[in-house]
Amino acid sequence: MYMPSKKIEVKCSTCGSKFMRPGSDVKKALLKTGICECKRCAIRRTCRRNERPLWTKRMHKGRQRMQIKTKKGWRDIHVFVVECYIGRAIERVECVHHCDGNKMNNKISNLELMLHGEHTKMHHTGSKRGKECGEKISMALIGKPNKSRLITYEKANEMRKKRIDEGSSYSQLSNIFGVSRAIVANIIKKRSYNIKD
Repeated sequence: MYMPSKKIEVKCSTCGSKFMRPGSDVKKALLKTGICECKRCAIRRTCRRNERPLWTKRMHKGRQRMQIKTKKGWRDIHVFVVECYIGRAIERVECVHHCDGNKMNNKISNLELMLHGEHTKMHHTGSKRGKECGEKISMALIGKPNKSRLITYEKANEMRKKRIDEGSSYSQLSNIFGVSRAIVANIIKKRSYNIKD
C-alpha cells in the first residue's frame, strides 16, 4: 500500500520563502538540480530557460510570417524593417505591402508603406468570386429582405407628402413606416429615393 511521505517545511533557495513539501519531492529536487525552490521560482526559472534572446527570428505558424523578438516583444519582420527605415512606428491605418508578393522577401526594396484601404483595393482589383461562392451567398440571402431598400418608392413619396401636408416630425414618420430617423431625413431631403418629376 502506498503511503505518502510526510510534508516538511522547506526554505526556497531563490527567494527565501518557506513552504511545505513532501520529503520525497525535496530529495528528488536536490538530487536533480541541487536546489529546492518554491513553485513560483521554479516556473520563473523554466520560463527564463525557454526564453529566446533579443533579435531572435521565428516563424509564426498561424499567419506564416517571419517575426523578430524586440524589446517590445515579437514583431513581424516586414513591419519592423519599415519602421526602422522611416524612423517611426506605423500608424493603425497603415500597413506594409510586399511588392513582389513573396512574404519571405523582407528587404526594404520589396516593402511599401500604404493605407489599409489602398492595400485592399490593390489586392481585390479585378478579382471575382467563383461561381460556387456566388451561389452560396445567393442561397443564404433567399427570403431575407434587401437592407438597402427598406421601403418602396411609393412609400417614400407618401412620406414626403405627410411631411409637407401634415407637418409630421421625423420621429413620427420613423414610427409610422418602421425605419430609422436617419433614413427618414435622407428621404425628405431627397438624398435617397429621389425620383425626377
